[in-house]
Amino acid sequence: MIETLTFLVSGMIFGLTSGISPGPLLTLVISETLKNGSSGGMKVAVAPLITDIPIRRGFYRVSCL
Repeated sequence: MIETLTFLVSGMIFGLTSGISPGPLLTLVISETLKNGSSGGMKVAVAPLITDIPIRRGFYRVSCL
């Protein structure tokens, strides 16, 4: 149980630090948030999560061959 919690916290910390690193996506999120409010920024921020699902499924199917 403690190992699982350790991995979960580590993943959250690494995800947070890589997610807020300066780059084009962060710039786009900030720009859309300033133009359209928080809902516009959230749409842009969530877009990679949605678009990565088919890519991951494709890699999984290829790796199973």
